[in-house]
Amino acid sequence: MDARYKHADELPPLDHDVILTVGRLEFVGRRIRVEDGALGAWAWATANEYEPRVPKCWTDGVCWGSNDDGVPSRKPRHWRYR
Repeated sequence: MDARYKHADELPPLDHDVILTVGRLEFVGRRIRVEDGALGAWAWATANEYEPRVPKCWTDGVCWGSNDDGVPSRKPRHWRYR
């Protein structure tokens, strides 16, 4: 893996576009704020909800714990700045 890539545990700032790696897919994404009851939370999302390379297990371009079909979403393993 290229030295520019960081493991997904090292989080980029919220709402900054980065290159995400999910399996063999690479696409522009970001961390976004999501509502989670009384607690604020975040999720990985595509920078463009119409991104064709987004994993099919993501719902509306967002990596939820599981998608609308109850299937677990594949989380990014690595990311890098654009």
